[in-house]
Amino acid sequence: DVYRESAVYGAFWLNQIKSCAKGNSFRLRVEK
Repeated sequence: DVYRESAVYGAFWLNQIKSCAKGNSFRLRVEK
């Protein structure tokens, strides 16, 4: 099912972006 696959793919990327943003904000706090 193409729709379900794209939904899973989108959720995967959304999670990657969120964890990436979390890591970046964590690094910025540590550097200050």
